[in-house]
Amino acid sequence: MFLVAGVTKVVDRSVPVLPWIEIAVGGLLVAQVALPWTAYAALGLLLGFTGWLVTHRGTPCACFGAWSRRPAGWVDVARNVALISLAVAVIAQQ
Repeated sequence: MFLVAGVTKVVDRSVPVLPWIEIAVGGLLVAQVALPWTAYAALGLLLGFTGWLVTHRGTPCACFGAWSRRPAGWVDVARNVALISLAVAVIAQQ
């Protein structure tokens, strides 16, 4: 998810730094490099994104660049909670 979100934001040029962080974390997760620290980074990003989604429901989030200009909702929060649980599972295994 981080790779896709980061690449779409780079293409969209909507945010200058965040996409590169997402791409780096996503690439490290796929390669399983520097675990559990990469999972901690993913967890931190997901907690921040989820906090934003909860407080900005109804606001277009552009979570995936120009691909997602729809308003943020509970489906997005649920997706992030599922990803948070995966990050916690990876951390717990280390």
